[in-house]
Amino acid sequence: MAEDPTLLTTNDVKGRWLSSMGPFPATDEELTEHVEDAEGLILDEFPDIPDRIAKGTLKKKTVVRVGARMVLRLLNNPTGARTEQESAGEFSQSRTVTGDVLGEVYLSDRDRAELTDRSPATRTTPKAFTLMPRGV
Repeated sequence: MAEDPTLLTTNDVKGRWLSSMGPFPATDEELTEHVEDAEGLILDEFPDIPDRIAKGTLKKKTVVRVGARMVLRLLNNPTGARTEQESAGEFSQSRTVTGDVLGEVYLSDRDRAELTDRSPATRTTPKAFTLMPRGV
């Protein structure tokens, strides 16, 4: 088991927030809840992650990046809106947000792919199929 059980911190998320996105949109308490949710979802689906980090088959940096991305998705679109439009006179601007799960912390297919154990021991070797002739 890894010595440090914490996979993700609030500073990991804050450090990835782009200043061009505006001021950080969550209080420390809200951010702590989102970080705990992300870490919980990661460990629910991949309970072996602390062991894999300890063995060196998964970089903690990868888990941090995925967890921070999960939280930032929520902070970037907390209401779960799919489309936003703003108009001022003859000018208008719209933005469409894609994704199936909006307004909550979730693991995307990309997140799962990055966290999946790809060590040689867990890989299955593709095998050719065999046809057996009838009557054998």
